[in-house]
Amino acid sequence: MHPILLRAGNFQLTSYVALIALAGVCSLLFFRRFKGVLGLPDDSSFWFLANVIGISGVIGGRLFDLLLHPKNYAGVGDFLAALTTNKDGFSTFGVLGGVMLGVWFACRNLRMDYLRTLDYVCLVIPVGHGIARIGCFLNGCCHGCVPHGDLPWAVVFTDPAAAVHSGFLGQPLHPTQLYEAAGDWLLAGVLYFLVRPRVERGILPRGLVAVGYFAGYGLIRFITDFYLGNSPEWNGAGVTLGQIFSLVIIMLAVILLRVAITQKRSSSSRAAQ
Repeated sequence: MHPILLRAGNFQLTSYVALIALAGVCSLLFFRRFKGVLGLPDDSSFWFLANVIGISGVIGGRLFDLLLHPKNYAGVGDFLAALTTNKDGFSTFGVLGGVMLGVWFACRNLRMDYLRTLDYVCLVIPVGHGIARIGCFLNGCCHGCVPHGDLPWAVVFTDPAAAVHSGFLGQPLHPTQLYEAAGDWLLAGVLYFLVRPRVERGILPRGLVAVGYFAGYGLIRFITDFYLGNSPEWNGAGVTLGQIFSLVIIMLAVILLRVAITQKRSSSSRAAQ
């Protein structure tokens, strides 16, 4: 596709970095709409929350990739350089783990309800993630496998600068990045227009948006991994490592559901007394 958007002398702006930045800006603007709903008293509280979430997500994404692929980083310099390159090295699952910890830390300091805050964060994540996946598509990372038979919407990467693994350049591939982007945006719409209003009216307990996000994204990722071209089976188990982690976050959704239901019952009991 277009892995390099801009060149000026020794400087080059990659599609991956540009779309990640765009995803961050759009996510921030979208999240700011919920400042009043979350009861944040002032701008400093909002920026503290937003910065903690953003920083923890970036750190989580990089650290998790480091744990999974330690040979990709010979030292601290390689790790820091990966922040601005267009190659692989950023784990979605690490981002989610970092964000959850960041929300917990911020809520603890701001004395905010964790599940309620996580609900609104999980409205924003799929919007930004979908934009970031467009960056993956332009860059060529997270690409699909060669389809069986003709696939009218197959894509072909020909630019050697793309992050396509060797052997896949010039071949028709599943546009898995677009599959996931479409799934993210569909999930965001369902959560925003169908789940969120019911949570706000008290029909569903707080935390159900987060439950829906983790369960929904886990399912989306589990399915799209069948079409990835760079995810070998995990220890011959017939599933990829990404699918293993997808099942983990679906289990996390089940745990959050139990916590949300328990919290709602507890609140109802106190109100009845």
